[in-house]
Amino acid sequence: MTVMNPLYLYDDEIARLRAAVRRIRFDRFNMMLNQFHVNGKRALLHACAHPAFAALRWDIDRAALSAGIVPHAAPNPHVTLSSNANGLRIPSMRTSIQWPVDEVSLVWSQRTQETGQRQYVVLERYTANASDWQPSPLDFSF
Repeated sequence: MTVMNPLYLYDDEIARLRAAVRRIRFDRFNMMLNQFHVNGKRALLHACAHPAFAALRWDIDRAALSAGIVPHAAPNPHVTLSSNANGLRIPSMRTSIQWPVDEVSLVWSQRTQETGQRQYVVLERYTANASDWQPSPLDFSF
């Protein structure tokens, strides 16, 4: 979950948000990363839709609203591989990658004045319920 412009949030709002998200329970699950994409300077692996992710996102949005905070409309789930991917060729993916989701982080996101780049600070981590999962090996070709 990303909180945009947290400088505009009061300490008690952040405390309410942390408490609300702590009450969320979710099981570990695997997102299927199935599409490599270069968007300007960013290289991303996009995930296909997953009902467990949708349910978790719903619970987080409700927790934010219960704390009096409007949730940030996050992009589709993805993994950022690089923020400096200019000229990178898009590799072919031989197989989808199972990406384990076993924790959620409350992240403070803001642009730095010096460079205008986004800076992300993890404020708190929330761990999934215990369950067994196996990560899959990465398999790329360029």
